[in-house]
Amino acid sequence: MLNWSSEVPNNLVRVVKGDPFWEQYLRPLSDGNATFALHLAVMLEPFLTFMLDGRKTIESRFSARRTAPFDRVHSGDVILLKKAGGPIVGLCLARESWFYKLNPESWKTIREEFATFICAQDPDFWKDREHASFATLIRVANVTPIEQIRVEKRDRRGWVVLSPPDGSSLPLWQTANRSPEARNTEADIPEATSELSTGRPHLFPDSYDCVAGLHTYHLSKRINAHGNPICKHCGADLIDWNRLHRRDLEDTEYMFAQLMSDRLRSEWWTKEFDIVAKKHALRKGVQALEEAARARLTKSVGAAYPAFDGRQTPRSGNTIYYAQHALACCCRKCLWYWHGIPLGTTLGPDSLTYLTQLVMKYIQLRLPEMKMMASGAK
Repeated sequence: MLNWSSEVPNNLVRVVKGDPFWEQYLRPLSDGNATFALHLAVMLEPFLTFMLDGRKTIESRFSARRTAPFDRVHSGDVILLKKAGGPIVGLCLARESWFYKLNPESWKTIREEFATFICAQDPDFWKDREHASFATLIRVANVTPIEQIRVEKRDRRGWVVLSPPDGSSLPLWQTANRSPEARNTEADIPEATSELSTGRPHLFPDSYDCVAGLHTYHLSKRINAHGNPICKHCGADLIDWNRLHRRDLEDTEYMFAQLMSDRLRSEWWTKEFDIVAKKHALRKGVQALEEAARARLTKSVGAAYPAFDGRQTPRSGNTIYYAQHALACCCRKCLWYWHGIPLGTTLGPDSLTYLTQLVMKYIQLRLPEMKMMASGAK
């Protein structure tokens, strides 16, 4: 069994050796210079499986008191995924965090905006948590299964901040660019509590991302004078939504630039294709992949009311999946938001052709060697 204070980080570094992202990211754990916090999240099934296979993209924790991870997890922190009563089986990166002091308005916001991403469509999920006073939502990325790490955990805590113990050591980029109102120090807790009482998300990393040019338009309730969404955090009004909704294939350069500036989409424009996805695309060739893309779009978003809408697009294994997330054609709500395609309508041939061409442009942009492949190769 492992010692909490030293062996977990040491064994974590060992099991991620060879992983191009995690080996480099976790290297500071070896020399004691880590500027991110390390958390342990105890996960129940089926949510652990949903997290590992990409269906669950937001982790939620509800509590009667201000206990971890409330006010303790930040963008850039590492979360270890431990099976309840079992070993650590995976890890992920915290990309964004929301902290709520719950009231009727915030309960409504969480259920309407996040239920799909939490995988919480079952009414019993909410009934079991109806007496909570605080909620933490964490958008995760880089979810990775790992070799099992067994730990000697005897308490009943569902969340443990392993290091730093006081949660105060944050990366410089997280603190230098924050506004004073967003800082999370002990002296600021009364002010933070006042902000949380409104029921709005309290997002610590926002200012950094907005300054870096990554804005959050997804499900934003902030709108401009024309009724179009603006960044939900800083209020940036930079996108010509009418131009996007014209769905002009001659104007894809503008569309791609706007999608890349959206925080939710940006990672799908920079992360490398996994080896299975890349090999699949190169084996297919341009023509066969285009046919596959049209078939996939028809199946996943072609119907007026697709099954499991919001969860129907996997996150790895096929370049078409990457394209769907990058281009906001992964579900019907995203299609409506970014492309102006109405909800509740079956996609016609023109819409499917438009989306298929977008997918192919994206794949060929990200994988230039596709142009060299024989069309229709098997």
